Amino acid sequence: MEAKLPSELHTQFEHFNQQLVAEFGDRVPSEKIVQCAHRKLEDLHDARVLTFLPLLVYRYAREELSEIASATTGTTALAA
Repeated sequence: MEAKLPSELHTQFEHFNQQLVAEFGDRVPSEKIVQCAHRKLEDLHDARVLTFLPLLVYRYAREELSEIASATTGTTALAA
């Protein structure tokens, strides 16, 4: 099921995706970063309150991408 966001939240979601690509793009392929964010959005698709959904998706995706990046580079994960 594809999660649908109101346009203003979709804009925030896309902005956070760009931030994730900027932060992790040198260690994780862009496609994998976007897939991770979309997967986290799907995980939260039944949220009743949508106001902070893009921020939550960003936080959870960043946490997962930190783990992926640290496993790739052999460094410790970034603090969320």
